[in-house]
Amino acid sequence: MAIVFKRLLAIAVLSTVGFPLFSQQDSIALSEQYYAQGMEIFDYEHRKVATELFMLAVKANPKSAKAQFMTGRSIMLTVRKELSLQYFKKRLSA
Repeated sequence: MAIVFKRLLAIAVLSTVGFPLFSQQDSIALSEQYYAQGMEIFDYEHRKVATELFMLAVKANPKSAKAQFMTGRSIMLTVRKELSLQYFKKRLSA
């Protein structure tokens, strides 16, 4: 559990950094970090936080098909299923 909270603290710090400061390479790397953190906690029933991480991954790199898919998938497990469709559509076009 302590690892999850350390990750959440790291997320809070990373999300305060402005995206315009990053080059394209840095955005892709940041997207991968958000995605990896989301995958780690997705399996531990912390799906709300995982969804937010996947959304950050998409924001950092909108062309990431796997981030689009996992955002849609994690939203499908909530009561707001209709929001997932936009991510599945983007995943198909990515």
